[in-house]
Amino acid sequence: MAKAQRDGTTSAPAAPKPKKSTSEAKDTKKGGLNAQELRQRGNKEMHEGRLNAAIQSYTAAIEVDPSDELAYSNRAMVQSKLGNHKAAAEDASACIKLKPQFWKGHYRLGSAL
Repeated sequence: MAKAQRDGTTSAPAAPKPKKSTSEAKDTKKGGLNAQELRQRGNKEMHEGRLNAAIQSYTAAIEVDPSDELAYSNRAMVQSKLGNHKAAAEDASACIKLKPQFWKGHYRLGSAL
């Protein structure tokens, strides 16, 4: 709906701001890194076999952006690799709650059970 101005003219309503995807970087940072950078660091650590370090990076990413379903999914995968199936199931459930259509969350939950 147009808004009337003092001079009698009307202006168009402001366009809604586009929503950011949860996988986009957040402005909040931890240790100088945003959630996406922390998650990417965790991915590198996981591929290097440094699983405990990867869990720490994914945890830091979640602390910066609790809506990052990818960090929960990735942490669930590492928890499963370490045999921490209860923690993996909790992370996978959190991932599913955030983004039910994300198939990897369901896969991670099934793998943890």
